[in-house]
Amino acid sequence: MNAIFRVMGLVCVLSPSVLFGGGVAHAHSSHGHGHGHGHGHGDGHGCTATLDDDVREALEDTLDALVVDTGAVGVVLGVSDECRSYRISSGDADPDGAEPLSRNARLRIASVTKTFVSATLLQLVEEGVLSLDQPVSDFGDWLPDGDDITVRHVMNHTSGVADYIQDPEVLGSIFAGDGRVWTNEELVEIAVAAGPQFDPGDQFSYSNTGYILADLIIQSATGQTAAEQIRARFLDPLGMSATFSASQEQVLGTLSTGWMDIGSGSLEDVTYLADLSVAGAAGDITSNTRDLLTWTRALYGGDLLEDAQMDELLTTVPFGDGSGDEYGLGVMVFDYGDLGDFHGHAGGIWGNNSMVGYLPELDVSVVIITNSYPVDARLLLDEVVDTIGEHLEDDDGC
Repeated sequence: MNAIFRVMGLVCVLSPSVLFGGGVAHAHSSHGHGHGHGHGHGDGHGCTATLDDDVREALEDTLDALVVDTGAVGVVLGVSDECRSYRISSGDADPDGAEPLSRNARLRIASVTKTFVSATLLQLVEEGVLSLDQPVSDFGDWLPDGDDITVRHVMNHTSGVADYIQDPEVLGSIFAGDGRVWTNEELVEIAVAAGPQFDPGDQFSYSNTGYILADLIIQSATGQTAAEQIRARFLDPLGMSATFSASQEQVLGTLSTGWMDIGSGSLEDVTYLADLSVAGAAGDITSNTRDLLTWTRALYGGDLLEDAQMDELLTTVPFGDGSGDEYGLGVMVFDYGDLGDFHGHAGGIWGNNSMVGYLPELDVSVVIITNSYPVDARLLLDEVVDTIGEHLEDDDGC
């Protein structure tokens, strides 16, 4: 159980470390390439290209190398600037290499879900429905110290509330594959039973419980779940037809298989290992590269939030690990030097890792999702950003 505990402690969290092994390095990385030049950002006229004409081939080469180097079964990648979108894949849909992974694969994105929940809360702030500095106790009596913990605290992981995913009961249920359906209240009760980890606001400690509480706050404030608000505010208006909150909605279409070694020494199909109610608003969304390129550009490009809320989104605290990385309100901020910051989120859940975000200085969106776990999504991002930096357009125009 110790190994399982340590791995699943990373569900919906930050960058993972490989603990079980069993990764597959033989993926046929020449398979599965595809690219899209759909403009998706207006009619394509008058836009400014960030990336040069050779970037697609370079991204394909980078992705091929990463599949081999990381041992991922397969990886999908989406990159877009104002003019063009590139969606490619490398590796396979299964460890046997029976078929390549499709660039259109729909996969779980885990904690990238938090970006949707955060945007919902920030829009509610704009509308005057709630305040970031309002105590959680205004919405419900879920926390014994709810008078001292604010909406902001639960959004930026400074609440001091324990992470329920670390609890042996939760982990045991996941790996038993018992299909248990969890309620938000049950998950919060488990976290509360662990006791406060520190005084609210004193430090950063990543806790999925915060976004379970965010769902409860949204329900109290609006009468609808986070999933219902996300669909009405974002998914339907943006035409994100491949994106679903899987614990709350029927997922239409095929979900690509996720692979993981859960103790047998070989990769197993863990696509439906556990009911996604255990992830809830902390990590239950499934999506694909096309939809997520739309999402990152809309959110981080400023189409969804007013300036004041964008400022709140990007008001950060340090991770506290000495890395220099920071966390805002449902957003991770990584510094890439001359290329500027990356605004986005990582995710990890049984069978999948993800990294989804935006480079505002370049006006470039990046979406990376794997169909196996664990894979170091930050390493994938670093290499993709390096490739982007080597293929910047010198001239304006498309």
